[in-house]
Amino acid sequence: MKIFKRIIKYFLVLTTLSILLFIIFLNYEKFTSDTRIGNIEKYGESLEDISVSGENKILAIGEGTHGTKEFQEIKLKILKKMVNENNYRNILIEAGYGETKLINDYVSGNKNIKDFKNFQLQYPVYNTKQMREMLNWIRDWNITHSKDSRINVFGFDMQNPNASLSNILEYCDKNKIKINEQDKKILNNLIHNKEPISKKKARSILKSLSSVKKALGDEESKNQKESLDMEFNEVEQAMQTWLSDKEYNLLRDQFMYENIKQIIKNNDNKTLLFGHNEHIAKKNKDYKVMGEYLKSQFGEKYFAIGTSFYKGSVNIKIMSENKRKDISFNSTDPMAAQAKYFPKKSYYINILNVNNRDEEINNVIGNNNRIISVGEGYSSFMKLLPDSYRPKVILKDKYDGMIYFYETNPIKILE
Repeated sequence: MKIFKRIIKYFLVLTTLSILLFIIFLNYEKFTSDTRIGNIEKYGESLEDISVSGENKILAIGEGTHGTKEFQEIKLKILKKMVNENNYRNILIEAGYGETKLINDYVSGNKNIKDFKNFQLQYPVYNTKQMREMLNWIRDWNITHSKDSRINVFGFDMQNPNASLSNILEYCDKNKIKINEQDKKILNNLIHNKEPISKKKARSILKSLSSVKKALGDEESKNQKESLDMEFNEVEQAMQTWLSDKEYNLLRDQFMYENIKQIIKNNDNKTLLFGHNEHIAKKNKDYKVMGEYLKSQFGEKYFAIGTSFYKGSVNIKIMSENKRKDISFNSTDPMAAQAKYFPKKSYYINILNVNNRDEEINNVIGNNNRIISVGEGYSSFMKLLPDSYRPKVILKDKYDGMIYFYETNPIKILE
């Protein structure tokens, strides 16, 4: 009996020690990352002073999470500056082309669109005070400036083709384009579908889509044809993800790049691109991302700025509950930790300007260090796997510049 009690005692002690060591392991970086980096003030700038070369064609602004208020607020600050000082006129967001069609009509000054509730965006992260302020600012600009100075808003993603398909069918109905009833039924079913799509069903959808495209012909105006082509393309891309054996993320980034390339071809203006940090990055170790394609095509005319925070609360979808909550994260990002030494506890750094002789800061940006990176879904297991939300990256390989906040707040989704 005594031996049994000793075994239980030793087991409990070992278990307790193991738990403590695991907790220390998970939190070790929190205690070591908040150290001052020499010469950081030499390179850090106020967010109001962000500037880029006038030669840039695309300025990409990333966000480490979709649910951080400060990341959304900085978009409008940069947008105003780039529109006023650098003549940027295309605004691209991580949403479907069809989803943003009504938004573009709104910012163009269409008086028939008065309520944001009309916007059918798949992700609620766009239904925020910050997003509305940005769209209203663009609308006010367009109303008070000539058509030559007009700002357009386009979506470049392809995850939610329902809006594009609805727009296509609505156009056909409005213009009395005859569509086979069976094709119309198949496509209408896709609009309301929320289940995985089989390869057989995807092929059937593509066949019906092709029939509708043939029925339309080439009689549309140039602008209308460009818009319809983008919408057809979005639906086709979504179906290809069900047909292909390639990894979904790889295909998605490739398709997003192709959509951006086509949008710029149709609207040859300087472009401000908003998307997740991982999409806009110039390099990714796992697969080729959208930013890599853009960097290959546009070279030095593509400039990518990422965002990160040291600690903050993020509004995010809880996968197990299918609802949104505010979840706290600590990135242990040593560069974000430096924000506490700057006014307003935030700063911008142009990584390309860092002198190679400044060893301490180069040791951080040139080697693997943490950064916040959270997608649009959370599981409690993520806290046990730090790499799932604060991966190690080599900053100077991925971004040309970085925006840092010491502490951030969650977005608030509007009704």
